[in-house]
Amino acid sequence: MNKLLTTCLALLLSINFAHAQDSAFDNLTINGLASYSKLRKEYYIGALYLKEKATDISTIIAMKGPKRLEMRITVKKWSPRRFSKEWTGAILLSNSNQPNTLEKLTSQIKAFTGIPHDNLITGDRITIDMTPNKHTTIYLNNKRVYRTAHNQFFYALLNTWIGSKPPSSDFKKDIISLPTDEAGITLVTRFEGLNYSSKRKNKVAAWFSEGATATAVAITPSPVIKPSEPSISASTKKEAAAKKAAEDKIKSAALAAKIKADKTAANTLAIEKAAEKAKIAEAARQIEVAAANKIALDSYQKSMQKEVTKKAEYPQKSQMREEHGKIALIVSTDRAGKVGSIIQKKSSNYSRLNNAAEKAVRDVNPKAIPDGVIGEKFTFSITVSF
Repeated sequence: MNKLLTTCLALLLSINFAHAQDSAFDNLTINGLASYSKLRKEYYIGALYLKEKATDISTIIAMKGPKRLEMRITVKKWSPRRFSKEWTGAILLSNSNQPNTLEKLTSQIKAFTGIPHDNLITGDRITIDMTPNKHTTIYLNNKRVYRTAHNQFFYALLNTWIGSKPPSSDFKKDIISLPTDEAGITLVTRFEGLNYSSKRKNKVAAWFSEGATATAVAITPSPVIKPSEPSISASTKKEAAAKKAAEDKIKSAALAAKIKADKTAANTLAIEKAAEKAKIAEAARQIEVAAANKIALDSYQKSMQKEVTKKAEYPQKSQMREEHGKIALIVSTDRAGKVGSIIQKKSSNYSRLNNAAEKAVRDVNPKAIPDGVIGEKFTFSITVSF
């Protein structure tokens, strides 16, 4: 069954997934697919394309050559406001440990989250292509809508999928390694079936036409205009103010994320130090307890040895036959001092002497193990000589 599923998946993947806007991406292979859902509503299927498959995050990041992220929208309607809120939050959360990078990418984040001018719908396709040391380009339904020289921006987006705070552990796992079970084949089939019509393509393209004012900044960076210049219109001032407010918001969020990260790191360090201190204290206590146990048990063993020596009776027949020997015994007791097993670690050559040694141990009156000694079963070495 697994062989059949793998074969089917290979056939599906033989289709040209990379529907490339740039021929440099034609030969990329799909590394993984994952479904993104929130509150039980699926929003898109995400895909990661690389030159060759890799299942290790460090390998994926270090891999040379072009890379691609793609989202194919599955939700019926995704409003611009919700898209912006979702992605701004995801980028800030996943890159909160890099506040300086976030600050540098403020305009890129603003441009990306502002791409939709109207609702995204099922079948829409957002593609992010990264050409190393050149640029990162974003397409919406095959229409180029934004380009930046910052490759760091691509990795900030990639980090939302495979970083320390992905949408879910399953999403991260499936993006890093394409699932090959039956559910994986179903996901691949659905992904390939998500397409936009030519009518939809033209409608989206119109969002970014020369006359469209809502996202001029998303297509190309706006020229820097000084406020003192008289040529600035009221609408341009309003747009610049809105842009600055959005950038300030992202910078503030980045700063807040850094403060939170620093505070978390400080708290973690304090907890780790306290835990280490407690660990050292516990180790010292254990050493003290073990030392006290040994002293108490050594004293108990000496007392027991003395009592066994008194109880040992040299068998008369052995005396007559001049039988002599030394017997080493391993004796186990419970806390009450009651003898359990007796093992002859070293025996004499005479069974009468061996038996007499064991009898001497069992004839000793039990004495309880001293209070404070840890354990329920104890073993002692006892020697009897005849």
